Amino acid sequence: MNYLGRSNPDALSYLHEMAIESFQVRDSNNRTPEEVAESEKGNVAEIFFYKIKVNQYARQAAKANERKHIFQKKSEEAIKCKELEEQVKTIFDCSGDGIKVPRGVMLMKESQGDCGKSRCAARCPNAAACPECQDCEAQQTQCADGYDDASQGCSRCQAGYGRRREDPFQCKACGEIPWLSWVTYVVKPLGIYLVSLWTAHKKRDRTASLLKIWMAFGIVMASISPSIKSSDTFAKIHTSLVQSVEAGEGAASLAAQMTGASFDCLLDNPHASMTAWLGLSFAPPLVLWLLTMIYVVGRSMSAGSGMVSALTKDALKVTIVSTNCFLPDMVAALVRFVPCIHFQVFDQSKQYLQFNVETQCSQVVGMRLAAVFAAILLGTVLGPVYWVAVIMKSKQWEDREEVLGFLISHYRDKVRWWEATVLIRKCALAVAVTLFSASYAPMLYLSSILLIVGLGLACHSYVLPYDDSFLNRLEFGTLMASFIAVFCTFLLQLEMVSWAVDDTVTIPAGVILVLVGTVPSLGLMVLYFMEIRSFGLQRLTSLADQVKSAVARDDPD
Repeated sequence: MNYLGRSNPDALSYLHEMAIESFQVRDSNNRTPEEVAESEKGNVAEIFFYKIKVNQYARQAAKANERKHIFQKKSEEAIKCKELEEQVKTIFDCSGDGIKVPRGVMLMKESQGDCGKSRCAARCPNAAACPECQDCEAQQTQCADGYDDASQGCSRCQAGYGRRREDPFQCKACGEIPWLSWVTYVVKPLGIYLVSLWTAHKKRDRTASLLKIWMAFGIVMASISPSIKSSDTFAKIHTSLVQSVEAGEGAASLAAQMTGASFDCLLDNPHASMTAWLGLSFAPPLVLWLLTMIYVVGRSMSAGSGMVSALTKDALKVTIVSTNCFLPDMVAALVRFVPCIHFQVFDQSKQYLQFNVETQCSQVVGMRLAAVFAAILLGTVLGPVYWVAVIMKSKQWEDREEVLGFLISHYRDKVRWWEATVLIRKCALAVAVTLFSASYAPMLYLSSILLIVGLGLACHSYVLPYDDSFLNRLEFGTLMASFIAVFCTFLLQLEMVSWAVDDTVTIPAGVILVLVGTVPSLGLMVLYFMEIRSFGLQRLTSLADQVKSAVARDDPD
């Protein structure tokens, strides 16, 4: 070791690779081979050890640069995640490769939206349209099936799908036979209108009152069904809940147009304009009213005497029946121009029309104000105010019960106008469903329905409008069941926003919801058919008595 000047570089390399521990051996002066090489300048061993140090420093520098690069990359991802979190107030997972986007959020490209940043996030109005994804930037699609990836927040539907009338952020398949949607669009309002006209030709009996109460309960159940289906508890007790929910939806679908075929499917355009929607909403009631008025005028002209008085009363009846059938949906069609939404938190000034998310609300302020004015005018003057005026003026009519019996029968004399409050309640529910969609604002949606049903329950309890105590108790029971059902649905939705609401609250609420959704529906159905049976037996008994009387007159012996 003291003669490194005569050492062989190849031998040193071999020893360094195969027996590196030999370089820790010390000589009599307690020096390692590297220290000896440093003391003897100009030998190959010194160069050899210098190269080893250079290689070590290079490896250390490479590792340091790698760690710095990783740290810098993580820092950049953390900064980007923070920016995204500030935009939508949601926590992103940036611990792995790429950004893990939570459910209900969409990572937008530069061509989407107008956030003005290289990377931005948007809240999806319908959380179900934006499933969770690990590396959304590397994926071609982020939206669920039926929703358009090119739209901001998956807020549009794909071709072959259409927006629901009551919730524009829920897309449903149009079906393979387009004309069936048109048949439903025509037949459903026609059936509702003809049945209403038929029942308006006679004084309302107990059967009609039961049917009205049953339908009102079904409309409330159908209004809360989207919120029930989107809750986590729905999956746990799915069978029972879905039966009660579908029972309410089935009853309501017979009485309301808002649950019909999608207008987008009718027009074969997933981005149909709100003007087209408005036209399709107003067409059935206007056409049916106009055809009926033509028939009424023609019949009155053929009658001759008393034409003006009969024509006036028939026109009043036809208008009242038309508003009772279609006014809530007509008001809701106008209200569609009003509500706005936003996709990001950092700039709430950029709000978009709920039923046309490509249009900013600031661009159509005049149109929205006109829609509000028209909805108020239509929902008050043509509806309740008109009804109350006709009922008050009809006090002097000799044929009052014959003309307006379907509207005032079974109500106490002091509150013969009570049916107008029922119309107000139906219009308020339609407006609430339109203003606060169940997907975008579920808590506001349920809060408004809870308020409407609660006010209806309080007013009914105070007034007790029916002259039949049984009907008063029956409607009180269904209104109370509706109130409890909405409150339980509110608790199910609260589970998603409050950690304090867990299974100990939601499971009992779900069980109660099943009971109040099923028992009243079955009870009302049984009472309705029992009343029909009783009415049929009474008619048979009356017919038998008439036959006996006729036989007795023909054969006195």
